[in-house]
Amino acid sequence: MRNTIGFAIAALLAPAVFGQANAQPQPMQDRVFTFQHTETVQNFQEVANLIHFITEIRDATADGIIADNAQKTLAVHGTAEQVELASWLAKQLDQPVDQPLKSSAAPASPQYNGPTGDDVVRILYLPHTATVQDFQEIANAARTVSEVRRVFTYNAARAMAIRDTADRVAMVEWIAGELDQRSSATPGYTAPDYLVGRNDSIRVYRVANAKSIQDFQEIANNMRTMAEIRRMFTYNTGHAMAVRGTPEELGMADWLLKQLDKPGPQSQASEEFRVSGAADDVMRVFYLPSSQPVEAFQQSAKQIRTTLEIRRVFTYNALRALSVRGTESQLALAQHMIEEIGQ
Repeated sequence: MRNTIGFAIAALLAPAVFGQANAQPQPMQDRVFTFQHTETVQNFQEVANLIHFITEIRDATADGIIADNAQKTLAVHGTAEQVELASWLAKQLDQPVDQPLKSSAAPASPQYNGPTGDDVVRILYLPHTATVQDFQEIANAARTVSEVRRVFTYNAARAMAIRDTADRVAMVEWIAGELDQRSSATPGYTAPDYLVGRNDSIRVYRVANAKSIQDFQEIANNMRTMAEIRRMFTYNTGHAMAVRGTPEELGMADWLLKQLDKPGPQSQASEEFRVSGAADDVMRVFYLPSSQPVEAFQQSAKQIRTTLEIRRVFTYNALRALSVRGTESQLALAQHMIEEIGQ
């Protein structure tokens, strides 16, 4: 028979070892949690789903989790470790949802520790995300760039729950914290890189001169495709992007951002950037006349791409900038064509 408990009175659970492998079948426990502060069905469902996935109580049936929307109760059937973690998560999340949003800084991140640090759960709050879309963009960026699978969100409280090893949870927290900055944060990148491995780092960039989200996304697409960066995600409101790659990839991203993040039209093409170990080993940014209509600029880019058979030719409309990567001879021919277009 299940017992109903409110979070004003803490339930005492049987001692458990969190995250420890056990070859023997573990005894199962039943608990029913009653929520007091999830005021809407959507809020309650988000918390229930978060608990379901973080605890890995997989079967949402009578043998797993049953959520009662009308009564705001969550019936849990799982091992002692799963039920203890479910209880901790519920107590952390069943709080007035406006508290983190009123804070001028992110609240402390509560953490549930395993005995060895190989299995950690942490809850992060992102108080500077004004909208749910902003919050979700940062959560998606942190999840994608870190490649941490178990990152789940509670929109109303701007809360993210992460489960992984201690170092990987710290990586998610670093990415989210760097992106969740006030709008006055310094453009460019100022924080030291987050070192994941010997040849693997994360860097957060802020674009200074993009006047619209479209401009920002065009710059990000140039950086992603020209440098072949696979793990890159953008945060539109902050004009920020989290980029993970090798030192060579981040070097290309640095160079491209400097060429594209400019306050106005440019008259001189950039210097060459040499890419080591690649067949198309030269990159350059050309600037076409700013008076050229966008349609004509795009047509010029298409003409250069098809005539010279250069696979990587990308545009940034605001500056009429053309990012080109190819062989030295291809870049020379591209320059000649661009000079003719300019005349």
